[in-house]
Amino acid sequence: MSSPHTMPFVYEIKGDNMKITAITPQKRNKNFYNIHIDYEYYCSVDDETIYHMKLKEDMEVDAELLMKASIEGSYKKALNYSLNMLAKSYKTKSEIVKKLKDKEYNENTIKAVLEKLEEYGYLNDKQYVDAFIRSKQDTSQGLNKRTLYNKLLQKGVDKELIQESLEHSEIDEYQNALLSAQKKLRSLKGNTRDKKAKLYSFLLYKGFQYEICNKVLENIEITE
Repeated sequence: MSSPHTMPFVYEIKGDNMKITAITPQKRNKNFYNIHIDYEYYCSVDDETIYHMKLKEDMEVDAELLMKASIEGSYKKALNYSLNMLAKSYKTKSEIVKKLKDKEYNENTIKAVLEKLEEYGYLNDKQYVDAFIRSKQDTSQGLNKRTLYNKLLQKGVDKELIQESLEHSEIDEYQNALLSAQKKLRSLKGNTRDKKAKLYSFLLYKGFQYEICNKVLENIEITE
């Protein structure tokens, strides 16, 4: 089985030929080359295509075949770009799509890249959500399910997937809220009533549910 980085192709030269006037390496993509026809840019192809088609300057090639090779080259470039992103940090499907669209890859190329990434297990929103939630379960971070839901929603994750994962998570919202309130309390001034009001507003702003906020205020020790 071929690796996700390369996909071998066999080419043959046929009719309706054009003459290559220049083959120049790309500065930012060392494995890709710009093909010039009649001294004007025509398309870009990868080094594997250069090798299999035995492309060189002053050579006549089939226009349709060369464009197909260019499409394959675009796919490989988009795939490598996506793999480099995933090597740095895990991404959701929506984030990958946005990045590829920003690079002006077309819908067919993006679809092919997503299929390949999923095939090799590099793109899985369920795994991403579970890992993201686990990383935020530490009570010292003071996060709640509503905040996590919104953060994941911003990353383009499906709503039902987020809700399901949060329902099965081990997040202790009360404990998170209590620790957040205790930490905030140290910086508050005023009488007991004022501190309670400020704490209540603080917890609501943090995204905790009303029931959790009330429970915390009932159990937290507040002094003048």
